[in-house]
Amino acid sequence: MYISLKAGVPILPVRIIKEKPEKTFFTRVWVIYGNPIVLNKDKANDKEYLRKETNRMLEYIYSLEVPNSNEENSKKKVKASKIKIHIEE
Repeated sequence: MYISLKAGVPILPVRIIKEKPEKTFFTRVWVIYGNPIVLNKDKANDKEYLRKETNRMLEYIYSLEVPNSNEENSKKKVKASKIKIHIEE
């Protein structure tokens, strides 16, 4: 977060969710992108501001969910080379 503040660039929150968390290989994975988070560059040295914004960002990332899919797509086998990407608006 500190680096993005100093660089003046937004943070792109990303959550990766495994379909079957107990499996380590060969399970479907969703990559969910949230809306970019823009921080106040003037507060880069304010530790309290950074702590609050870090907590807010983590709560936002944990709130990102896999989009609802219809029954047909949920039963369809997907090759490992294909990745489903959802960008929350």
